[in-house]
Amino acid sequence: MVKAEGKSNKINFIRSIKGKLILFFVLVGALPALIVGIISYTSASTAITDGEYAKLTAIRDIKKSQIETYFGERMADVSVLASNAEVITGVANIEAAFMEEGGTGGPLWNEEVAEHGVWLTQYEQEYGY
Repeated sequence: MVKAEGKSNKINFIRSIKGKLILFFVLVGALPALIVGIISYTSASTAITDGEYAKLTAIRDIKKSQIETYFGERMADVSVLASNAEVITGVANIEAAFMEEGGTGGPLWNEEVAEHGVWLTQYEQEYGY
């Protein structure tokens, strides 16, 4: 019987004006907290997303600048090499030897590479090409 009375007391409490007021005030107090929580979560989520996007954009811009600088330097190197008389002569002679002998490894080819290849090999080692 004790259980029946306990259950009856709970039902009577919820049906009483006191129970209804307590339940109402709990709901009224919890609703603003829930709304504030949702708004805070949304704001924080947006702020984090925006911050991470800004970081990624900055990284992208830095990488873009680094790539442009790298290729700008390589283009300058190519311009210097293309205007160098030693390179122009060496490439022309090596190409002529290649065409005359039909490939690499012949005596004329080896002679031209020995004469001009040293400078190009040194340039390759110094600049890491």
